[in-house]
Amino acid sequence: MLSNSDGLPIIRLISSQASVPARSPQPSDLRWLRVEEYFQARSLFKNSQNAYWQDLR
Repeated sequence: MLSNSDGLPIIRLISSQASVPARSPQPSDLRWLRVEEYFQARSLFKNSQNAYWQDLR
């Protein structure tokens, strides 16, 4: 084993490039996710509103 003057091993950094670039989600996918979240929140709105009024009573 190689070591420096302090007795610690020599560290060698090895870098390599990925053979396949990282894929990012398409912008249209992210926009559709927001649309789905909107529809889900909208469908829960009536139940939330009813629960709120019941808590006020």
